[in-house]
Amino acid sequence: MRKKLYTYLSSDGTLSGIVVGGWHQPNSITSEHQPKKPFGIVRLSEVPFLVSPDADAQRVIADIYVYDRFRKVDGQMIASYLDIDSALERIYALMNRHQLDVTDYGWGIGHFEFDMTSEDAIDDGWNCIFKYSRYTCMVMRGR
Repeated sequence: MRKKLYTYLSSDGTLSGIVVGGWHQPNSITSEHQPKKPFGIVRLSEVPFLVSPDADAQRVIADIYVYDRFRKVDGQMIASYLDIDSALERIYALMNRHQLDVTDYGWGIGHFEFDMTSEDAIDDGWNCIFKYSRYTCMVMRGR
């Protein structure tokens, strides 16, 4: 599902114009190797929940992060959340109540619903600012 989600987000021209550093796997970014422009990461986690015994469903949480690096301007390190907020607004337009076909992964159609957006945050290890939005996706096998 992650690959489908990366492809879906990357294929939007408006979002790609904001997240110009591209979409990356969580373990591919280090403090020494990261894009200098806004970039994104998607973290997926499966969450068990109670359903009837005959239902074959999966609930997936998609945390979609957008990072931007500090820049040196007039000897000071500065950062702005403007690009991050613009990207998260576009992601909301693309993701909320969106269906993603994941049948080629043995599942059916994933239905995404917006949950929340984080507060402004700083990642000192990566020397970046970031925010993320969380979406819950319900996927039924073979439907």
